[in-house]
Amino acid sequence: ASMNIAERFNIYTAIHKGLRAYMCEVLVQVGRMDPDDADEVRTAVDAVRGLVEISRGHVQHEDEWIHTALEARRPGSSAATQADHHHHLGTFELLEGSLRDLERSTGAGRAAAARLLYRQLALFVAENFEHMHVEETDNHATLVTCYSEQEVLELNARPGLAIQMANRRGLRPALERVQALPRVPTTAEERAAFAMGEG
Repeated sequence: ASMNIAERFNIYTAIHKGLRAYMCEVLVQVGRMDPDDADEVRTAVDAVRGLVEISRGHVQHEDEWIHTALEARRPGSSAATQADHHHHLGTFELLEGSLRDLERSTGAGRAAAARLLYRQLALFVAENFEHMHVEETDNHATLVTCYSEQEVLELNARPGLAIQMANRRGLRPALERVQALPRVPTTAEERAAFAMGEG
């Protein structure tokens, strides 16, 4: 018997679990940051920049691989999430601007800049949670209706292979490792150890 939509492989599930965990970790880190502590500010800024970088890459790969596949067999089916992605790109610029403002600020201005960054990041995380739900339900349903299980599995492998060819490691395993961490590495030494696979 053929599988129903809920039983089919969901191309979004694993990567989105990792992203949700990562976003929550960084949001909590920024929320706990003491704006008067230069080291905490520095590590929080680095964490947000890392999240923005990974999120930007994630958007790029979904546009390149999954949205292209959706449009190939059901034109217009990715319009809503493509519009979300365009909005995300603007949010990345907003967050990066706020990070620069935080770095340049002092005294009471730094506390205000920290609050603004936290609120902007919280909205970004909230919007992404809703966006990922749409992808995991609506886009998934379209994808598995238009493609066989084998085709979906092959599509899932393509961006991972492209990333591995570019930098010899995949995004999904890295996110799964982040999800498994009891806390996000904060010091340069901890981050280096994690990046090298020692953490």
